[in-house]
Amino acid sequence: MKAQLAVREALVRTRTRSISLVSALVRHEGLRIVAALALPGRLMAQVAPLLSLMLHLNEQIAFMV
Repeated sequence: MKAQLAVREALVRTRTRSISLVSALVRHEGLRIVAALALPGRLMAQVAPLLSLMLHLNEQIAFMV
């Protein structure tokens, strides 16, 4: 059980760092994050790998519950 909780905690920390980085990149462009925000092409290219990672992390975290 301890090992499972440690893995979940690591996944959550990684997701949190990714969210913070995406937020910082979006703010740097003078934008605010909203659910339906259409990002400019260059910015979307920068954050796309992080968004993909977060989707995968969300699935793994849900699986660990």
